Amino acid sequence: MRLTAFEKFTMTAALVIVIGLFCWAAGAGSFERTSDISETAIYLVKNDATGEPAEKELININTAVSEQLQTLSGIGPELAERIVEFREKHGSFDDINDLLEISGIGTKKLEAIADEITVD
Repeated sequence: MRLTAFEKFTMTAALVIVIGLFCWAAGAGSFERTSDISETAIYLVKNDATGEPAEKELININTAVSEQLQTLSGIGPELAERIVEFREKHGSFDDINDLLEISGIGTKKLEAIADEITVD
C-alpha cells in the first residue's frame, strides 16, 4: 500500500508532535524541582535596566547557616558544618582569613570564595 503525500505529511506531523510533547514533559520535571532549592540560595541575575550583572549579595560568615554557606564555590555540607561549628566554638570571625584555621580551607579555596563573603 502506497501512502499519499498528505498521509506522509500527516504522519510526520503527528510524530513531531509526539516527540515534542515527550521532550516538553521530560523538561517540565526540572521546573518542578526548582521549588526544592533552599530559599537561602543566591542567584546572580542581570540588572533589567542596564543588562549588566547585578551585584551578588555577600554571605556573612558570622551569621550564615550551613545552607547559605553551601552556596559558596567549593563549599559542601561537611565544610559548611565545620565553619558553623568553628564559629560556635571560637566566636565570630574578625577577618575572612580566619577561615584558614578550618581544616579543608586553604589559600586557594579562600581566594575562590573571597569575593562572595563578608564578616560584617
